[in-house]
Amino acid sequence: MQLHGFYVNLEDRTMRFDVVMNFEINPQEGLDILHKEIGEAYPDFDLHIAADIDAS
Repeated sequence: MQLHGFYVNLEDRTMRFDVVMNFEINPQEGLDILHKEIGEAYPDFDLHIAADIDAS
């Protein structure tokens, strides 16, 4: 996986970024894992994660 477009706003407690996933994982499953793990590490933040597919 790759991450790009990372943006965090400390005042609003928001975090957003795109992740590039390969075809070995279902995109929704990958998003669920990321939301869980990052949410546990940063519970006060509102997460906005967009999945992109690795088409290369």
